[in-house]
Amino acid sequence: MKQSLFLTVSGILGGGLVASAFGAEPDKHSQKVQNTTQPNVVIIMADDIGYGDFSCNGAVGINTPNIDKLAETGINFRHAHAAASTSTPSRYSLLTGEYNWRRIGTSVSNGDAAIIINPIRYTMPKMFKEAGYTTAAVGKWHLGLGAVAGKQNWNGKIDQGPTDIGFDYSYIMAATADRVPCVFIENQEVVGLDPSDPIQVSYSSNFAGEPTGASNPEMLKMMYQHGHDGTIVNGISRIGFMKGGKSARWIDENISDSIVVHAVEFIERNQDKPFFLYMGTNDAHVPRAPHPRFVGKSKLGPRGDAIVEFDDAVGQVVAKLDELNLRENTLIIVTSDNGAILGDGYQDQSTDLVNTYSETDEDGNTVKHKPSGPFAGTKYSINQGGTAIPCVLNWQGRVAGRVSNALVSQVDLLNTFAALIGVDTEGKASADSQNQLEAWLGNDDEGRDYIIQHSGSCLAIYTRDWKYIEPNNGPQTIAWAENVPSGYRNYDQLFNISADIRETENLASVNFQKMEELKSLLNAEKAKGVNMSLTAINPESFVMSTAEKPVWFMIHDNRANMSFLKVDGEKVNYTRDLVEVGKEADNLFFRMEVLSDNPNHFVIKSKVKGENYIVGRSDADETLSSVYTSIVPNSSWTFLNSAVDGYKQIKSLGEPSVKNNNQRICLNTRIELNKVHLWIDAPTDVGNQFAAYRVIGNTNNYSSTRNIVSGNEKIWVEDGIIKANIPFKVFNLQGQEKQSGAKQNPGVYIVKTANQSIKLIVK
Repeated sequence: MKQSLFLTVSGILGGGLVASAFGAEPDKHSQKVQNTTQPNVVIIMADDIGYGDFSCNGAVGINTPNIDKLAETGINFRHAHAAASTSTPSRYSLLTGEYNWRRIGTSVSNGDAAIIINPIRYTMPKMFKEAGYTTAAVGKWHLGLGAVAGKQNWNGKIDQGPTDIGFDYSYIMAATADRVPCVFIENQEVVGLDPSDPIQVSYSSNFAGEPTGASNPEMLKMMYQHGHDGTIVNGISRIGFMKGGKSARWIDENISDSIVVHAVEFIERNQDKPFFLYMGTNDAHVPRAPHPRFVGKSKLGPRGDAIVEFDDAVGQVVAKLDELNLRENTLIIVTSDNGAILGDGYQDQSTDLVNTYSETDEDGNTVKHKPSGPFAGTKYSINQGGTAIPCVLNWQGRVAGRVSNALVSQVDLLNTFAALIGVDTEGKASADSQNQLEAWLGNDDEGRDYIIQHSGSCLAIYTRDWKYIEPNNGPQTIAWAENVPSGYRNYDQLFNISADIRETENLASVNFQKMEELKSLLNAEKAKGVNMSLTAINPESFVMSTAEKPVWFMIHDNRANMSFLKVDGEKVNYTRDLVEVGKEADNLFFRMEVLSDNPNHFVIKSKVKGENYIVGRSDADETLSSVYTSIVPNSSWTFLNSAVDGYKQIKSLGEPSVKNNNQRICLNTRIELNKVHLWIDAPTDVGNQFAAYRVIGNTNNYSSTRNIVSGNEKIWVEDGIIKANIPFKVFNLQGQEKQSGAKQNPGVYIVKTANQSIKLIVK
């Protein structure tokens, strides 16, 4: 984000403010924390908890003291929204900063769904890692795992998961508690698995001899209502079928405790460095099975007790931050993935108890619990209650306790946090994510101009005063959720939200001008992309430059996803996929350019990856045994921030497999961030699979000439001595500064002036 925004905020992040604000002499650990300029960030994401389910928002029969305290001393948002009215799409939007409806395949996922956040995407955890944070995802995931749906290796290392989108640590449920597999997965391996009892998962047919809710209802301790009649785990039948993994299966009553334990352990391990924790709970999501110590703690049965359990989980995380003296340097957000839902697949009396239980308020009025608060609709609905969610931000000593009427959306958190910690996401993060830092910190009571709401296949646009819902032919009630209203109609709907918060009077025919204004805004957003591929980050194809002879490249997004392409002139032929992941040739967009200063190398500009690569050229024939040129780095290497200004450092996590002029590329090799490409010659050993490393940034200044003129700058080489008519510095490709004015050995050098960096070859 813009540097000026970071500078504005950074003034409140220094250590002096806390010391002066609280007056006390800080202890040694506290002083260390106060000197940190980057706040820890903790997002606690509830599941299916509505705006009215917290007692600070008017809950009846439910008490949430820990959340209430955070709201009292922080910011309680009245108009906060998830991006969608269901779990998977809203979580996708939160972590990618992109509206989920722009992509095919972001609807509610089964437990054996492939990962829906493409590992090549820029994500919130990647943004935090870019700033030096340690990142973790703990709890509910529901974003898919593995490269291929239904092909996950539940009995070993799952090939794609949280690690691939930027999380250093993960302890997750694959999907939801009502879907198999019913196991926890730590760092992409099932926890507590007995190898002699391997896991099998199916969403099409049961495994022989395995009991299900449909065939063995006598084994159930919680009766299903509809659709949840598959494999029985812990006396509860689920969606889908599972065999094996008996020792690894969770006990529902312990799910919350398990999530909290791993969250606080992550905080303890990383208390001395900035961290980002994304903690997703399951409590209020079906099947609702709170721990016995919470049973009866509300007046609303299992669902109410589960919300009390969620409040306790929040309290435990906050208590750990207090214990470690981290509160003043930790920004906490407590929110939900979508609106509330009562009956949703199991017979737990949630609807009956909400309808029958009442209390008398201070004025003598009879009041009942309203899970969606003042809003119409629930989870699954395009009405306000589908995406209007509770949201409390607390940053002790940094934000004042208040209620905010700002219009805010979870889709903005990526770029908002980027502004907070000083990360420039331009060209990397989705433009859907706006920098709304002032609104989130309570300094702006307006927030967004409008919010896009999504439910099923229906979109709506919502300003502070008006809401337009586009026509949709879907059902007017959601049958599987006790016939809750969907809000869908096959005609235009317009509501004056400021006067009609429950969306009762359609003004589309009365205020045609306002309807057309909002419809135009919504159509403009849709014109930016709807139902695009999950694989292709940018769908336009590049124009290929001509190659003299057929050239083969091997492309893979990760260890388990390899594809071969043949570049023949301007034609790209998709050849085969080694692991049959069904990758479409149309989604592999890149451009090839021959380097003018070395005809044996190409620059591959990948729109899929959003990165550039330098590769060696191979005139191999069409036999796969001759294919050795690759445009991805070895998976054992990673890029780290370096203390050297303007550079990134390459660190080997294992034995490197690439040689450069027969020398191992070793630690402390550096390349200039956003300016200089790392140049690596292709090895002569065709058995060496990785012939090139990833290139960082962009530069058009490749040159083998001896005289370079750019504006008023002139750079040239005389007898091996690099000269210029302006001040400059010379670096080799290992980032080591060379003596200016000295004769350099033949090779590639980086010449840096105040205005540019140029790769120069000394012959």
